Amino acid sequence: MISQDAILTGVFTLLNSATSIATVCGAWNRVVKGAKRPDTLANPSITLQMPVMELPGGHWGGTNPLARTQRGPILISAFADNAANGAMDFARLNTMTSNIGSIVSGTLPTISGVAIHRTGQWIESGPLYDTQDPHEAYKVMQIGWAISEV
Repeated sequence: MISQDAILTGVFTLLNSATSIATVCGAWNRVVKGAKRPDTLANPSITLQMPVMELPGGHWGGTNPLARTQRGPILISAFADNAANGAMDFARLNTMTSNIGSIVSGTLPTISGVAIHRTGQWIESGPLYDTQDPHEAYKVMQIGWAISEV
């Protein structure tokens, strides 16, 4: 079974090394693995997570133990600070998700011993205010991939 950490590390490396992400997010290390943005991480920033999905038979995200293939979404959240008047920074959030979309539609992550196949388009949420941090907003992209051991 392929570990979630190995998968997220591949996506992390893909995004963190992209010039277009560095241009929008600024300093290195603005992409982190995990559902929640650490309080110490400045915006704009990006988080990566794989929701735990249990399907009938107890297999994650449609895992077929015979084919050793996993299917499931990877959630990529883009965070940006709100303007001084509390308004969302639509332009920055849209630029971030547009750049992420361009990267993942044109390049697949590299993970040792694994073949990755896209299972369709990404789904993108509209900008949302963060209820845990009133000074920021975020957008979430859900990307479907099938990941097989080779």
